[in-house]
Parts: sequence; C-alpha cells; structure tokens
Amino acid sequence: MAKGDDAVRLLREIRRRRGATLVTAADKLGITPGHLSRLERGEKLPSPEVVGKAARYYEIDEDLLGLEQGIVPEDVVQILRDNPEVIHRLREEYGNLEGS
Repeated sequence: MAKGDDAVRLLREIRRRRGATLVTAADKLGITPGHLSRLERGEKLPSPEVVGKAARYYEIDEDLLGLEQGIVPEDVVQILRDNPEVIHRLREEYGNLEGS
C-alpha cells in the first residue's frame, strides 16, 4: 500500500457516510470535483491546505489524516526523541505491529 492510500480512502469513506456528493464536498474544500476524485482514487496526495480544510469540513482530527499519510506531528516526534523509552512502553501496551 502506497503512502497516503489510507488517507484518501478515509476521505472517500467519510464523504460517502455523510452523504456528500463529490461536487458538494469539492466545493466545501475549495477544489474541483475532478481534483477530489483524483485524491480519492489515490492519484494525488492532498496538500496540507486541503487536509486542513477536509479535517474541518468532515469534523475529524487533522492529525488523524496526517497519520494516515505517514506524517507524525512534529511535537510527537520531539517527545519520542526526548523520551525514547516511550516507544518501548507503547509497544508493550499496544503490541509491535512490525511484520504483521
């Protein structure tokens, strides 16, 4: 699975669950329906601006969309750098997903 596939799948799933058409959602995101269609098919990755607008429009956490693209918030990266033992604790509590 390519980086960003989960994010675009999530955008499409949320749009459909909310009953929004491509035209309506694209208008709210300030992009063309064709552009949104390409995003949802994974042909393009959303820009940070579109991710922010989508998070607000769909009322979801912007960090969640970023994580779906493999983007870890810089403050979280810094916390892990400053406290590497947290990585071990996370794996103990939630499991090591590598190789699964």
